[in-house]
Amino acid sequence: MGFTTGFFCLLACACGPTPGTGSAGSTAGSTAGPDTTAGPGTTTGIPEPTTSVGTEPGTTADSSEATSEPSGEPTDTGDPSDTGDTASTTEQGSDSDTEGTCPEPMALDLDFELMPSPAKVDEECLVAAIDHDVDAFTLTLNCVQQSFSLWVASSELQPPGLAGIGEEVHLSYVQAEGEIGIEQWLAIRHDRHAGIDKTVLGLVSAARLDPPQTTLNEFFVSPEVAISDGLCAPEDTPCGQTERVGLRFSEAFGEAVVLDQQVGYYGVDFVSQSLAVVEAALVHPFNNCDEPTMTRFAFGIGFVFTGP
Repeated sequence: MGFTTGFFCLLACACGPTPGTGSAGSTAGSTAGPDTTAGPGTTTGIPEPTTSVGTEPGTTADSSEATSEPSGEPTDTGDPSDTGDTASTTEQGSDSDTEGTCPEPMALDLDFELMPSPAKVDEECLVAAIDHDVDAFTLTLNCVQQSFSLWVASSELQPPGLAGIGEEVHLSYVQAEGEIGIEQWLAIRHDRHAGIDKTVLGLVSAARLDPPQTTLNEFFVSPEVAISDGLCAPEDTPCGQTERVGLRFSEAFGEAVVLDQQVGYYGVDFVSQSLAVVEAALVHPFNNCDEPTMTRFAFGIGFVFTGP
């Protein structure tokens, strides 16, 4: 009988709970002043799309599991498919059930300049040089009509993966006079990764998401970008309420909502991920003053290749 009791005890003890997994937060840094002088890997198949919620690269999570810890980690709540028509970049989400749960803002700075900077550029180019500086980098692009130097200041963004020296890319750039000054939209697209034409380096600084006479989704091609509101409680100002909102970045390999003044990853696969650095995503829907609107979007996206 002692043998029988011991045998059943051994079977019971062999079964136990399966350990869980966790995720880490994101970090941010500072910027450096402009430097005005200008100097691969294969995939193993396309995995099922995943949804990232602004975790460290290589980690994913269900977007319905939101957190409210003030660690700087972006919060993505609700069913990602329940966001309306993402083809319109100005359509806002319906995440009002998460109001007031947003994390504390991070100290993020982002700046960029295309030199020279005509009103519009839409050209095929070759990457001629990549120069690194502290918290900044400069790309020299030899395009069909002329050469350009793109300076980017950010401790988070890096030169786009797979778009190295000698690679062919497509440069799109638009600037326009806006209510708060010169507004800029820039995209460097590349189609080498899995044959998908996508923006591997994108930059926006404007009081609106959409460039003139087009939409940001047409401008970027991939990813799609949409506003996700209701993540933070509105704040009262003398000129009306303002609200920190999130930006939902969606592409074939996944999506994520990255809140104002946060950093997050989306589109994570086996050998790459895409990074979003949102310095500002602030909406001011009703302006009660003659002052310029406080609505502002300033963010950058970059493709990070981690394969062999």
